[in-house]
Amino acid sequence: MQYFINNISEFDNILRLVFFIFGLITFMALDLIFKHRNLNENNKIRLINNLLLGFANVILMKAIIPFSLSFFALSTEIHGYGLFNIIKINANWNIFINIILFIFSILILDFILYAQHFATHRVPFLWKLHRVHHTDIGFDTTTALRFHPIEILFSFFIKMMAIFVLGISSESIITFEIILNLSAMFNHSNFSLPTKLEKWFRYILVTPDMHRIHHSKISSETNSNYGFCLSIWDRMFKTYLKNPKDNPQKMDIGIETYRKIKDQMVLKLLIQPFLK
Repeated sequence: MQYFINNISEFDNILRLVFFIFGLITFMALDLIFKHRNLNENNKIRLINNLLLGFANVILMKAIIPFSLSFFALSTEIHGYGLFNIIKINANWNIFINIILFIFSILILDFILYAQHFATHRVPFLWKLHRVHHTDIGFDTTTALRFHPIEILFSFFIKMMAIFVLGISSESIITFEIILNLSAMFNHSNFSLPTKLEKWFRYILVTPDMHRIHHSKISSETNSNYGFCLSIWDRMFKTYLKNPKDNPQKMDIGIETYRKIKDQMVLKLLIQPFLK
């Protein structure tokens, strides 16, 4: 047990890295094979800078926070902190309770990220950070990596608070982080599902066509479809938008005031929230 405690961060990092590389290669390949939208001549520049920002975030997070969310979750579990840990201590049907709490943890974490995403569009300073993601003038798998490091750090602490208050297990957080990474790359991909599959998938999951609307240049469309993985939150809280105003293949992506090639460079993205 002590060996697992000491090495859970390493196990978590390796497992998530494997799924991350698999997802990145898979969805970038799908972008090329089943291209939904033709990207402009500056696509290579934005693609490279999105990748650079994504990998810079990984390095910065490791430098700033030396432990993983799974390690923090295991620590709270050992000390019995959080609502779910109290329930497990007092429950007789431990296996059944653990399964229920595992599923509920995944659902509540997804809802928390939906709520956080909604807040980043409403709170001015959070929007300045999140705007880095929306100033991408293209829409493909690499867009899923394009987040400002302060927003990544903010999201990390939001999940830490959820773990501490609720007592979310390390197994749940590892599973959720893998699902989150894969679903983010999936719903930012530059391809479309067949019409019938799209209809049925949207009842449960956020699809590329659904999330692409969220990246529209039209503000009313940007302020819709906030879900990361499950689409139920958008339907439940009336933020779901079925179709964009313009043709999905020709709709303008990004923000009007950030469409120059210099706005796509990684150094400019890092200082963008602090510029007037």
